[in-house]
Amino acid sequence: MDQNGAAGSSFKAVELNPNMPWGHFALAVASLYQGQLGTALTAIDMALRLSPNDPQRFAWLATRASALFLLRRYDEAIQTALQSRNAHRFTTASRVLAASYGQLDLHRQAAMAVVEMLAVGGTERTIADVIRPFTRMADREHYSEGLRKAGLPET
Repeated sequence: MDQNGAAGSSFKAVELNPNMPWGHFALAVASLYQGQLGTALTAIDMALRLSPNDPQRFAWLATRASALFLLRRYDEAIQTALQSRNAHRFTTASRVLAASYGQLDLHRQAAMAVVEMLAVGGTERTIADVIRPFTRMADREHYSEGLRKAGLPET
């Protein structure tokens, strides 16, 4: 299913059952990748309200941090990514930390976040890996810039 299909299906799931936190999470992820950052933030905040102790809360917080990063709210993105990371080591949280610290020219912290990102594992090993699912060029460029400053390899 493409991202437009994913967003549509997620929206329909939330419409059918507005109390389903996983539906809101799916809508947040699809919206994030499509550049609908306000929708992504609203959806992830609803998921967190509906299920504040969900075992996957770390992933939800990392998604929220990613939206905040793309909105250029770096301090909030860092705080949210740290909450995610403190709950569970997760590539997305480390990626947001690296990119946010990079955009803030906090080189030591950015480099440490890259080391952590690569140590956690996962499929995001290069800038090209990170930006692949984002459809808006502005979002791809923004992540690329922050991660480049942090020292993540291009390809």
